[in-house]
Amino acid sequence: GGKLAFSSNRNAEGGYDIYLLTLNPWEVTRLTTNGANDESPALSPDGSKVAFVSYRDDAKGDIYVLHISTDTHTLTRVINNAAQDLDPAWSPDGSKLIFASDRDGDFDIYTVNPDGTAIVNLSNTSHNDRWPDWGIDEYGDEYVAFASDRDGSMEVYTMFSDGTDQLASTTSSLDSREPSWQKKGEDLVFHRTPTNDKEVFIMGYDGFGQKNISESASSADSSPDWEPTEDAVPEECLKTD
Repeated sequence: GGKLAFSSNRNAEGGYDIYLLTLNPWEVTRLTTNGANDESPALSPDGSKVAFVSYRDDAKGDIYVLHISTDTHTLTRVINNAAQDLDPAWSPDGSKLIFASDRDGDFDIYTVNPDGTAIVNLSNTSHNDRWPDWGIDEYGDEYVAFASDRDGSMEVYTMFSDGTDQLASTTSSLDSREPSWQKKGEDLVFHRTPTNDKEVFIMGYDGFGQKNISESASSADSSPDWEPTEDAVPEECLKTD
């Protein structure tokens, strides 16, 4: 089997709620029923919790964690801040969350425990850092990928999970956003705007081997998410022109 969390406005009341799709058996379960929008769900590695952004208590957005492994579905407001708190993702072991917040005047990348304690600013720049994703390679080293406009355009950066060694992996005037790690390896996917639309690219953590893997001439392809299933990199994606 498998699980997928997603946001949908399919309910009759309007607004977006969080849903859980199980693959075997195929079943969709509505997890939230609030009138405000619930968006950007991230399923924990063990499938027991969903982190998401909700506007139910804050018009700018806060981060919540819903425990779905029990019938009670306990909801925790992890972040309670007047700033925008967005883009939640889990650490590989599920012990921490990573997210973006503009609480210090611009967006930075932060980590926090799922109970809301121990908030740490990892990126700590005077520019906007967004869309973090936390990965681990086959040797156990942990990395964070994110997008930043610190060099004038939005580019994909990587750093160690303690915030050190922040390096640009894309160096282009083209807008690059929303990176997602291969769950056991050193490759990632992201979307870029090469012409008038968005395309999904793959590359190594150091920017090597960048390749357009969606290549749709007239449509926008964005927000890739590399899930653990079938994690091997297809051979055709590694070839460069």
